[in-house]
Amino acid sequence: MGVDLQLKLSSMKPNLSVGHSKLCDYVIDNFNHIPSYSGSQLAQSAGVSLSTLHRFIRLLDFENFTAFKFAMKSDINNIETQKHSGVENPSDRVFNKVLRSAKLAHQSLDMKLLSEVAKYISLSERIYLLDFGEERLFLDYLENTLRCANKSVLVIPQISLDINQLDHKDLIISIEQTGDEEAVVSLLTRSYSTNAMLVRFSNTVNTQIQKLSDIDINIAAIADGNGDEYRSERYLGLMMAIDVVSDLVRDAQASVI
Repeated sequence: MGVDLQLKLSSMKPNLSVGHSKLCDYVIDNFNHIPSYSGSQLAQSAGVSLSTLHRFIRLLDFENFTAFKFAMKSDINNIETQKHSGVENPSDRVFNKVLRSAKLAHQSLDMKLLSEVAKYISLSERIYLLDFGEERLFLDYLENTLRCANKSVLVIPQISLDINQLDHKDLIISIEQTGDEEAVVSLLTRSYSTNAMLVRFSNTVNTQIQKLSDIDINIAAIADGNGDEYRSERYLGLMMAIDVVSDLVRDAQASVI
């Protein structure tokens, strides 16, 4: 754990409630593993409630659990970096570039919109993931995380979506980087006429497709970066967005149980 966060935890501990103190001790003792936890997993492991965890995170001035985990990852990485000499080798340069991209990607995420997506995922009986053929890696990742959350998921090619079968219990999710391609606009225009919810993860703005989506999660990219930096930030942003939504869905399910 980095010095700043460690000092903050240590200085706060004498004034914490019993539950927060218990959670604080667990975090300090297990900090290397915390970034791989979901909120419900950490609360259960530490023997506290989710509400206690959420209040503890706010006491630390983090907006949410994902921001807390990201800070811990950064601190752990900083310690590893400090172990090396002041000369940055090629692998360190690559790592630090990716870390900078991760920070920018994290800052670009709209937590309010991601919370809305998680809410609709939790409420929907059926989830359709549209396969545009260009973001299959992320589509597969989202499909797996939703299935782990016991959601009914169907991945279908964009041309196979039968809008006549859609109703208010359905959620349509697309992950793509297209602009206003005629086939995609036509599909979303028809889908928009149903009662199904439309959610889109993309890197395009001010497009007709964006206006046809009920929720548009824009994954920003470095405006003046090269191709590698652009892809690095966007890909990391997509993975972060999916992880945030998945954590929120699992935490919502755990709170109901």
